[in-house]
Amino acid sequence: MQSLLQPQFDESDVEFHTHVDPPTLEITADGEQVEQVLLNLLRNVRQAATGKPGARVELNSYLSRGKVILEIADNGPGIVEEALDKVSIPFFTTKQDGSGIGLSLCRQIMRAHRGSISVRAEPEVRTVFTLRF
Repeated sequence: MQSLLQPQFDESDVEFHTHVDPPTLEITADGEQVEQVLLNLLRNVRQAATGKPGARVELNSYLSRGKVILEIADNGPGIVEEALDKVSIPFFTTKQDGSGIGLSLCRQIMRAHRGSISVRAEPEVRTVFTLRF
């Protein structure tokens, strides 16, 4: 993901960091579908963080209680509390040019992998999307 998206992050002046612990961490999943989820989330958070001084996006993955966890976090404007429960509803969007399909598709892909996706946000501080496999 980092090598694929780094040029877009560089153009946006948003720092992009990844961390995998342990470095040999693997999941059994449809690689193309999981890539689609990560691409959608990382593009969303990059767009959200763009323009903020010190903008930063992180992709962290680790094991927790036998499950693989991937966290995509940014320090952009965040998601207001009223919208948190709606972001994965088809056609709901907070973007002027958004379709509202991306997060709904992410949720469907995660369910197909017997996983989950959740989001927590503190506006203007940090937003974290968590994928549990």
